[in-house]
Amino acid sequence: MDVTISFFYKLIPYLSPHICCIDLTHAFGGGIENVSLPCVDRLDKRVVINTRTLKDLKEQYSLNGVPENMSERIVLIENCVHIPELTGRKKL
Repeated sequence: MDVTISFFYKLIPYLSPHICCIDLTHAFGGGIENVSLPCVDRLDKRVVINTRTLKDLKEQYSLNGVPENMSERIVLIENCVHIPELTGRKKL
């Protein structure tokens, strides 16, 4: 586990309550989800990149007695870019 990332979660309790705290989780199961668990109530938003990680975090919350309303703070921003269809060709 990256020491820099775990430092973020250790630092959160010392931040003023008005400081907005947001994390980004790429995948569940690397251990950081357990390090971050004590800080869940202090995280204003949790960004995840896929529905699997969203589901896994919600399940972790349920198994660990985290209030259900904390799941509302999890935001899915998929790790992709949608490219619109071309409407025509550029004239050279």
